[in-house]
Amino acid sequence: MTPIAAIKTCFSNSLKFSGRASRSEFWWFFPIGLSASIFVVWFLLPHFYDLSGPYGIILNFFLLLPVWAAGARRLQDTGEDGQQIFIPAAIFFGGPLAIYLFYGISWLIVFFTNSFIALVTLALIGVFIAIPMVFVSLVASVGLLGPIIGQLIVPSERKDNRYGKYDGSAHG
Repeated sequence: MTPIAAIKTCFSNSLKFSGRASRSEFWWFFPIGLSASIFVVWFLLPHFYDLSGPYGIILNFFLLLPVWAAGARRLQDTGEDGQQIFIPAAIFFGGPLAIYLFYGISWLIVFFTNSFIALVTLALIGVFIAIPMVFVSLVASVGLLGPIIGQLIVPSERKDNRYGKYDGSAHG
């Protein structure tokens, strides 16, 4: 599959998580889709909009959907479950999100109780639980990327599988 055909195919199937994607289709599209997302969120839009906080995260999520969809279809082309593509992101964002929500609730308790003990407890939890939890979620998500990238590299399953038929034309 040519690079232009791969990019067209992946953008036209940007919200399609079912089916199969050949190795060339995914690997021609992946650097373009990822670069486009990074360029738009980090360089282009900040000149026009304030993307700090949750707005930038939400926009980046929607811009990365075509990359995730292509990755899910690529995993399914090798016979693996396509939902594995979300595991590193879920761990990477899940730990800090849980801490963020916990801190929001804790600060409300401190604010309404006006308690020094609650404030000290919150600080100790931050030092001894929150910071290590963010570190562990980062290490775990990076550690899980290796096997998933390895599965994205292997050749296609050269037969029909539960995710679709093998057409043999662009699969490698």
